[in-house]
Amino acid sequence: MGLTDRLLIDPAHEGDPADAPDHLIAGLLPETPDGEFVPNPGYLPSPRAMGWPEPLSTLEGALQDFAAGHVSRAVLYGVILHSPVHLLMDGDRVAVVEDAGVALLAVHTHESFAPEGHTLIPGRALPALPDDVVLAFDPGRASSFELPVTILRAYASEIAAIVPETDTAPEDSK
Repeated sequence: MGLTDRLLIDPAHEGDPADAPDHLIAGLLPETPDGEFVPNPGYLPSPRAMGWPEPLSTLEGALQDFAAGHVSRAVLYGVILHSPVHLLMDGDRVAVVEDAGVALLAVHTHESFAPEGHTLIPGRALPALPDDVVLAFDPGRASSFELPVTILRAYASEIAAIVPETDTAPEDSK
């Protein structure tokens, strides 16, 4: 049995085991029946390995990858700004919920997570919300994430200074 045959690879890696990145190698299987499994201390289980459901949108996938430690905040923020999101409106205003003095806005990554009567908006519209709003992405799900609007706005401004805004952002394909 060769070394590659003994690698326990995370299910997120679909290629040749010899090409698996270190963070997706769970460890080394024993060479003999009485041997011991050798865990990889650098292994980061993927959302799939943790039993999370297959993401229904690109943004849900990015939230899962962020929660699992596989993507940076900058990558997540970029995906947020380029993804459609679902939220509730109260007339022409967003429907925020006050929780311990914090104005939370539930933002859903897929229509199946959103309550009836939700509105679909582009993620790039989120930074225009009031300063006191905290975005609560997919509340109650394993990959839920809270982000103050002011932080997303600062990131969007930083990116806008580098890359001019266009209306040709790819649509969410999932």
